[in-house]
Amino acid sequence: MKIKTYVSRFVPVAAVMLGIHMLLVYLGVVSLSFRLSLISDVVLLFIFLMGIPIISAGLKKDDGGFVGSFLILTTVQMLLTLSVLAAFIYTKIPQFKEISLQLVSVFVILLIIQSIFLIKLVK
Repeated sequence: MKIKTYVSRFVPVAAVMLGIHMLLVYLGVVSLSFRLSLISDVVLLFIFLMGIPIISAGLKKDDGGFVGSFLILTTVQMLLTLSVLAAFIYTKIPQFKEISLQLVSVFVILLIIQSIFLIKLVK
């Protein structure tokens, strides 16, 4: 039951957050390629949605199981995000510095939101 509460709260907030980011890119407030920003935001949303099965095992156990699952979740998400950046380097995309800073910034914001929701859920 806890996982359904987490999903019903986190997914809409993450989607709104990424939507605001895309709106800022579209309006030109953030000078990035709209296509690259869309790709990076969709990949970030996929990375965070992919973490739901990892954390669901920890929510079913005691607090020690949650802490272990949370650490695994954060590590996997960070490694996947860095892999996306490595793929951007490999393909030699234009505006690499700008898109990588945006990707890491949005990742950190989503990670903070995810952490807040999970900690409130466990308490």
